[in-house]
Amino acid sequence: MASDNKNLPRVVLGTMTFGLEIKNNLNLIRVCGAENVKPFLDLFNSYGHVEIDTARIYGSGTTEQVLSQLPTAHLKIATKAWPFEDGSFNEENLAAQFRQSLEALNTTKVDIFYLHAPDGATPLEVTAKAVNDLYKEGLFERFGLSNFSSWQVALIYEICKQNGYVLPTVYQGMYNPISRSTGFGKLFRERYWNQLTFEGIEILEKAAAENHITLLEATLRWMRHHSGLEAKDGIIIGASSLKNLEESLSDLDKGPLDESMIQAFDDAWEKVKPSSQYYVRPATARYPVSTMMEKAEDKRETTQAQ
Repeated sequence: MASDNKNLPRVVLGTMTFGLEIKNNLNLIRVCGAENVKPFLDLFNSYGHVEIDTARIYGSGTTEQVLSQLPTAHLKIATKAWPFEDGSFNEENLAAQFRQSLEALNTTKVDIFYLHAPDGATPLEVTAKAVNDLYKEGLFERFGLSNFSSWQVALIYEICKQNGYVLPTVYQGMYNPISRSTGFGKLFRERYWNQLTFEGIEILEKAAAENHITLLEATLRWMRHHSGLEAKDGIIIGASSLKNLEESLSDLDKGPLDESMIQAFDDAWEKVKPSSQYYVRPATARYPVSTMMEKAEDKRETTQAQ
């Protein structure tokens, strides 16, 4: 069942729907308990895929806990730190949260450690040093950013480069046929519940029917064969049932789409582009501050005054 094509984007299993049944989990947990999660990991691995994506916030911490109860030594696990409150990404709090993840996962090291979203209360220089300190301890292989804007990525990269810190080399963000920039209730409604999106989906549904395939299959095949993604990139898929996961994995192994379906995706993108959203942010998110930015602004104001 495994795909032999090494030139296509990798497939990564998202774990947001896995965990333990607890209160206040936003009803996102669909697969409860290690005994029910294990078949998902086994099926995913049977297709030759080995990368698992999780986060401290998933399942209120229970997603990582469930994964720790399963054999994962043959898998590559990535996890993410979430800015639960102001100051979450200062040296003390970031280290504490990441160690909680390692303890929950029952491991001493992960493949990728992400900052899940910006912490607007902590200077980026402080966060970058905190990440580097954890890296020097050998606790992760690669540093990643998720849901940071492009200018924030560039800024933290420069901060890390200037200070000799581990560089961010992985980015995780929203990318799909109708959100092409390289989260729960109200959030999803605001992102997708609008007339332009409905019109774009109508275009795609018509084309998929004419090609005798489902819209999900068309989307997954577009992502793997016709998007801007390369072999070094990854496509994160989730599932709430084994049937759902099997279908997605099978569709991802199929070939390129017919030209009419590709054109439909382009037409739909042009339709929804004005309303497309690129990042998932906490409701109280602010731009992260940086002394580098403050110095640049001071210099600009001084120049203008002269």
